[in-house]
Amino acid sequence: MTTIPSFSSRVTPVPLVTQVKDLDSVSALPEDATPASTMAVSPDGLKSMQAPLTNTVAWDSKSSDPISSLMTINYAAASSAGRLRGIGAALLHRFESDPSDFSQSVSQPSLAGAAGAGHAYQFTLDIMTASGIKVSVALQTTANGLRVQVTSAGTLGDAERGALSGLADAFQKAIDGIGNSAKLDLGGLLRYDASLLSSVDLNATVQLEGGKTQTLAFHADSKVRSLRTNGPDGSVDVSVDLSRLAALGDDQQRKAGMDAYLQQADDAASRGHANTALLATFKNAFTQMVGEPSTNMAQKMAPRDLALLTGLADFSASFSETPTTRNAVRPEEIDMFSYQVSQNTDIGGQSQFNRSIRQTQEKHLKASFHEPLHGNQPFSMADSMKSQSYYFRKIIEDTVSDTDISYSSGELVRAGSEQHTSGSMTVAKYVMGILSESSETPLDTSTKRDLMKQALAPMPGMEAH
Repeated sequence: MTTIPSFSSRVTPVPLVTQVKDLDSVSALPEDATPASTMAVSPDGLKSMQAPLTNTVAWDSKSSDPISSLMTINYAAASSAGRLRGIGAALLHRFESDPSDFSQSVSQPSLAGAAGAGHAYQFTLDIMTASGIKVSVALQTTANGLRVQVTSAGTLGDAERGALSGLADAFQKAIDGIGNSAKLDLGGLLRYDASLLSSVDLNATVQLEGGKTQTLAFHADSKVRSLRTNGPDGSVDVSVDLSRLAALGDDQQRKAGMDAYLQQADDAASRGHANTALLATFKNAFTQMVGEPSTNMAQKMAPRDLALLTGLADFSASFSETPTTRNAVRPEEIDMFSYQVSQNTDIGGQSQFNRSIRQTQEKHLKASFHEPLHGNQPFSMADSMKSQSYYFRKIIEDTVSDTDISYSSGELVRAGSEQHTSGSMTVAKYVMGILSESSETPLDTSTKRDLMKQALAPMPGMEAH
C-alpha cells in the first residue's frame, strides 16, 4: 500500500484570502467551512468589519489547476467527508486531459483543534493496466489539511486513460462509503474494464477517536476478488474465486442463492447475539462481492445441473466480533461471535457424458453471550451481587452440506443432497452470583434428499432428458 508522506515543513505559507482570490474557479466555500475561512478583504481594498485574518494556508505548490481549486474549497470543511467531497473522482477524471504525475497538499494549522475536525483518512487506489503499467492514486486528510498524489509507472495510451477516468465515480462512491461500513459501495470498482485494466486495489485507513483504527483492503482481478475490513467492532472477510465459473446461474438463480445465504447469516446472528452493525457490514460486503456478476462469467453447465446448485461463484466469507469481557466478577466469561461460511464446487469426469459435480457448503458458528434471567428486564453487569443474576450461553455449530450430481454414458445416475450439523449448546444460570443450573445439550442431526425427480423433471422450453 502506497504511503503518503506527511505534510512537509517546506510548504509555502500563503494568506488564505490571497490564495482564494488567485483561483477564479472557486465561487463558494463548503457549507461546513469554519468561520475563519470566510474572512476577506473587500474588492476596493477597504478593510472588512471582521477581525483581521492572521491564519495562513500552507500549499505544497501554488497553482490554479482544477484539483487545487477543488482542494481550496474542501480543505476548510469541518468534517473529513467534506474535505474528501469529489476529490477522488476529480483525480481520476484528470486522466482525460493530463496523464502526468501530480502532487498537491494544503494545510491550515488553526484547523487542527477545531471542533468537529473529523477523523484522519488515508486512501490508496492502485490500478494495473493490461499492458503492465501501475497507476497509484493517494489521498490523505488530517485534522488540518489535505494531500493528494497521482503517479504512473509508464506512458498510458488513450484507451487506458479512458478506462481510468471511467472509474472516477466508482472511486468517489467507495470513498464516501468508508465512513459508514454498512453503506460501502464497491460495486463500481468491480465493474472495471477488464480488456484494458488487469487489477484494482483499494486500501483505506481511518484513525478514530481514542487512537482506534478502521482499515479496509479491497482487491479485484480476473481470478479473485476480496474484501477485508477490520476495526474496533470486529472484522469482515469475503473472498470470491473467479477461476471456475461453470456453475454460475442466471440473475434469478443467483439472487435466490444470495438470499438463502443472507438468511442463514441472519439466523446465525440472531442465535449468537451478533453485533447488528457488524452483521449489516457483512451482508453489504457479501452481496457486492459475491453477487456482482464477473466480467468473464460464462455458463458451461447444462441448465438442469445449474438448477440443483446455488448459481453463485465459490467463496469463503466470515465476520467476527472483537471479544469483550462484560462481567468483572467472572472475567473468564467472554462475549464473542464468529461466523464463517464457504462454498466449493468440484467438476470431474472425462466428458459431458461421464461427469460428476459436487457442491459443498460449510457453515461454522461460535458464540458466547450474557442474557438477563427475564427478557423484559434491563440487563447490566456490575460488581454488585444484584447484577449477578443472568444466563451465560455458549453455542458451537458446524454444518456441512453436499449436493452430488453424476452422469454415466449421458444418463443421470445420481442427484441428491446430504446435510450434517454437529455442535453443542451450553447454558449456565446464575442467581445472585451463585450457579443454580448448568447444562450442555449436544447437537447432531443429518438429513438426506433425493433430487432425481427434480433433476429429471422437464424444464421450460426443453424436452425431458
